[in-house]
Amino acid sequence: GLHAVIIEPRAHYAREWMVIGPFDNPNAGDGLFIEYPPEKEIDLNESYSGKNGVAVKWQKFEAEEDGYINLIRLHPNQYTVAYGLTHIKSPESRTATILLGSNDGVKLWLNDELVHEHVIKRGAKPDQDKIEVQLKKGWNKVLIKVEQGGSNWGYYFRLLDPEHELQYRAVK
Repeated sequence: GLHAVIIEPRAHYAREWMVIGPFDNPNAGDGLFIEYPPEKEIDLNESYSGKNGVAVKWQKFEAEEDGYINLIRLHPNQYTVAYGLTHIKSPESRTATILLGSNDGVKLWLNDELVHEHVIKRGAKPDQDKIEVQLKKGWNKVLIKVEQGGSNWGYYFRLLDPEHELQYRAVK
């Protein structure tokens, strides 16, 4: 008989992020390829000129109940780009699988190395993209860039972690 049902706990999502934006996304997609300041340096105390000249600075975002990071809270929120920053602590160096969903196109850096780029128009659902990565022992820096055409805007991000060994923290 059945003795146990394994429920994947919501804690598997990276729930705590520092987010900055909006930056401009000309032609609903070109912004993915414009190198905005967070790609050159991470300075959580700095503010930058964002879309329409609005000053943007890093702010803390918490995921919604289902793990979704809802970027629509940023303004303006159409034809825009934002970045999310979090950190993953691994007990040892290992190969790991990142699962993410995004609305719309997405770029992902791990420890300042571009590990994923997906140019697409879609609604965000969990686990749309699967990326094999190498985590180092200790803290690993994750930077995600999500562009927005119209309508909804946000992302899901988690790692496969059956043993619950990974920790997430926005600022390590």
